Amino acid sequence: MACGALGRLPGGGGCWGEAGVASRSTKTGGMTMRDNGLSPNMEMYLKTILRLEHDNPTVRVKAIADSLGVTMPSVSEALRALRTRDLVDHLSYGEVKLTEEGRCLATSVNERFELLRTFFSKLLRVDEETADREACEIEHVVGEDTLGRLAAFVEWTTKQGEDVRGCLSRFHEYLSVLLGGDSERARILLSRGAADDPVDPAKGV
Repeated sequence: MACGALGRLPGGGGCWGEAGVASRSTKTGGMTMRDNGLSPNMEMYLKTILRLEHDNPTVRVKAIADSLGVTMPSVSEALRALRTRDLVDHLSYGEVKLTEEGRCLATSVNERFELLRTFFSKLLRVDEETADREACEIEHVVGEDTLGRLAAFVEWTTKQGEDVRGCLSRFHEYLSVLLGGDSERARILLSRGAADDPVDPAKGV
């Protein structure tokens, strides 16, 4: 996704825990690097710095460590790796700043996270904590084509009129019943939804 300003950057929170920076040929948590050559850990550090900046323009190693739940030496190691790629500026014991390229990449990662979290929580009605955690994990591996299609779907469904909102409302009712274990009522709701679908004159169904 293109680099651009975000309307909202909730602060804090990480999803990877104690870990170093993976090399290009390694896997982290079963996940390989993206086309940008960054491991999930590298992306997570960039996003964390960006989100911390939203609350305080001066970001330091301790704040990053506290947010991700890792040690300060681990943060310092990650920052050295990011600095060699000209993604951050950091002097020993000084503040951490994203470079222009680092900010662009961090913004892209955060946009992926926000999109996935919106899809999970608003459309699939996943609870907020689970939506945050799983969006945080998936953001590092979802492909750009899939992400673009998902973004188009979320934008389209959230900007349509009553027909789409009514359809989503019926889906949420069906989902709630299905997850609640009432398979018979779920079957009835599913059949009712199919019966409500508009007829396609070309297909005669």
